[in-house]
Amino acid sequence: IFDGAARKGRVRQARSQLEQSRIERDSLRLAIEVEVRQAISEFQEAEELVNAVAKAVEQAEEALRLADSRYDAGAIDQLDVFEAQFALTESRTNRLEANYRHIVAVANLKRAMGEDKTVLDSN
Repeated sequence: IFDGAARKGRVRQARSQLEQSRIERDSLRLAIEVEVRQAISEFQEAEELVNAVAKAVEQAEEALRLADSRYDAGAIDQLDVFEAQFALTESRTNRLEANYRHIVAVANLKRAMGEDKTVLDSN
């Protein structure tokens, strides 16, 4: 009699532990899915930013070229050329920041998808 009750208790406890494990698994699966979706979104934003900033650098380079030509022709003064140089420097700085953001986004996406072996090896 006592053995049967003890066995039923162990079975009940095992079922409870199994259910708890399933809940934890589902919760972890959901957390991973959210992390991957967020990493994909950040990656896409970083890609768009890199492309936009690359165009801005091209435009700033062209603006400086035009400013130099206009200065040589006497149409503008040195201050206008300096402003064009500053705009180009600022665009290039933005490009560096965008590239860094892109690198971080790629690393985060790889980590979220389990592709970053260095993260896996360190655990």
